[in-house]
Amino acid sequence: MKFKYFAIAAALLACVFSANAQEKLGSDVWIGVNGGVITTASFNNLQPYAGIEVGKWFTPVWGARLGVAGPFQSYSSDKSNLNDPNWNPKQTFGELNVDGIVNLSQAISKNSLPLVDFYLFLGPTMNIAGKNTEFNGVTADNGTLLVKAVDGVKARFGATAGAGLGFNLSKCCNLGIEWRTGVTPSIFGD
Repeated sequence: MKFKYFAIAAALLACVFSANAQEKLGSDVWIGVNGGVITTASFNNLQPYAGIEVGKWFTPVWGARLGVAGPFQSYSSDKSNLNDPNWNPKQTFGELNVDGIVNLSQAISKNSLPLVDFYLFLGPTMNIAGKNTEFNGVTADNGTLLVKAVDGVKARFGATAGAGLGFNLSKCCNLGIEWRTGVTPSIFGD
């Protein structure tokens, strides 16, 4: 029984983290890959998450990066509209993030390459996914608005923020964990 609670606690912690590895292309440019898990705010359905990023440090403290990630996400299975045949609880999507980064370790370290980088980031995000559903103007007997299936692709815009902890294995290699949270319109439709 204790193992079950430990496993649940570990899964909840894992859902807010991704691991990443970075390789510096020059003195201030890097490319990185990351992988982890993604979930909606309900934390009911964890899904794999993978991405690639390119970034640049303008100073040792301030930087920016562009990341592309995905590929799918699932919605909580306890939602009532799962019974609607037009509603899809699993959606493939692509995510584009532009982050401004502040490296707090570099701001306070006397060392040019601290052992650990602690950084914060914030920026806009764009999700691209199928539209799935939209309201059809009909209300069910219980007062629920009904939806209809819709084809096509839709871009949704929002913002993300988070924190990361990177371990500098060498001047050219960094391995870390990161937490990102975002606010965007749902990729699951209405």
